Amino acid sequence: MNYLLLIMLALMMFTMGLALAIKDFAAVVQAPKAAIVGIFCQMMLLPAVGYALSVIFALSPAMTMGFMIVCLSPGGVMSNYVSYLARGDSALSISLTVLSSLITVFSLPILINWVQQSVGIDATSMSLPVKQTMVFLASITLIPVTLGMLVRRFFGSIADKLSSPLSALCSALLAIYIVYIWASKADDIAVSFAAVGPPVIALMFTISILSFACAKLANIAEHRVFTIVIEASLQNSAMAFTITSVLLQDVSLGIPNLFYSIAMFVPAFILIMLGRSKNR
Repeated sequence: MNYLLLIMLALMMFTMGLALAIKDFAAVVQAPKAAIVGIFCQMMLLPAVGYALSVIFALSPAMTMGFMIVCLSPGGVMSNYVSYLARGDSALSISLTVLSSLITVFSLPILINWVQQSVGIDATSMSLPVKQTMVFLASITLIPVTLGMLVRRFFGSIADKLSSPLSALCSALLAIYIVYIWASKADDIAVSFAAVGPPVIALMFTISILSFACAKLANIAEHRVFTIVIEASLQNSAMAFTITSVLLQDVSLGIPNLFYSIAMFVPAFILIMLGRSKNR
């Protein structure tokens, strides 16, 4: 199943690249405030809120690791689709997802190792070699995105035809993996639900409210406010599963992500309804 996970993540990033053009980045450069606020909410505010909740809910060291891996992961293809349905700024959404993916290639292994040390997990039993992890993450995220962009640049009609079916395939593969984890770790999940469920739900709504407040305080246009909230609220579950299952080789660490992958559809639905009512 690890091979399926790697293929799925690379395919998601390639699909993202199919919808991305240089002009999307140009639009963000011309109006950088929304991008800066969005990256702040996703890359700094979300991990800070996540770590605070792990302390408040007294999560075990292993569950804190799994919980923080979700918080430190970049945005994913799902956030781009939700932003589109909510009538947000699609160019900003895709650009934020790509920027967060670029940043996490470097930040994620460093911060995960810091979290590991802070919760007292022995580095000999579990660790991420920083340089190797950066190379690995770049190979399954940045390279597929670049390839997707090249296909869009030189074969635009093919990119348009591939985008929708590949998005559907990615969603199906992620659903299959979630079912697989649920089936293989049913006992651990049942035991962990009471501990992990509440902080996951608290994370969903806390980061949505705080990112909304940040965007409003920055006086950002309404449709971009919803995009920023969506990007901060919906992380790349496939990336988090890859870290726990492939790099750390501990499927149990993915239990918080399993709850998150299901719970994130609640704020997603709310944001779509609010976005469509506000941005008619």
